[in-house]
Amino acid sequence: KLEGLDSQLARLKGLTDDLQRQMADANSAKSRLAAENFELVRINQEYEAQIITFSKTKLSLESQVEDLKRAMDEENRNRLNLQTQMTSLQMDYDNLQARFEDESEEASNLRNQVSKFNADMAAD
Repeated sequence: KLEGLDSQLARLKGLTDDLQRQMADANSAKSRLAAENFELVRINQEYEAQIITFSKTKLSLESQVEDLKRAMDEENRNRLNLQTQMTSLQMDYDNLQARFEDESEEASNLRNQVSKFNADMAAD
């Protein structure tokens, strides 16, 4: 009976040693996983900080794009106004030029008539 107890005790010691080895392995795996988890949490926090920074940058760039669009629209309106004014001024210039030419021709005709009149008066 003692032999049976001794063999049972040896088997239980072996099981205990095996369980202690498994527990040590589990504790080692737990420590390794905790370290990996800590590193992954740190990396995740860095990514979240980058996302916040990128979001702020995106908003800033979108605002700049909208400002540039408004400025471009304003410049286009100004350009169109200037083109309209230029067309109007060109028409005024053309009209004044035509009027000047007509009046110059009329003045030349009057000078010729005055010269002819003076010549006729001098001949009489």
